[in-house]
Amino acid sequence: MKFNREQIPAFIKVVKKMCEDGNEGAKELLSFIENSTLDEVGDFLDTLDLSGICGRVSATRKADIEAEERHRMRVRRTLREQQPEEEKPTRPPSKKSGDLKRR
Repeated sequence: MKFNREQIPAFIKVVKKMCEDGNEGAKELLSFIENSTLDEVGDFLDTLDLSGICGRVSATRKADIEAEERHRMRVRRTLREQQPEEEKPTRPPSKKSGDLKRR
């Protein structure tokens, strides 16, 4: 299985979680990752059979993306709420079918 650069941070999170769970092999792997470049980590990961952990990496990456999107939405909402009323953009009134003149 090949890892692309976008998957490596999610993989590192999974390895850190495995370290917290007491996995000694994960601790050694984390030590290697912390002392290597992204290219070295990517090349190393390409040589491993990581099929058992791929689902965890995908789920972690998906959760990271969703958390980032939720954060962006909170920031936008906060900025809108902090904007004074007179500066808030207003939508023009919608035209209803009864308002249109028919010729």
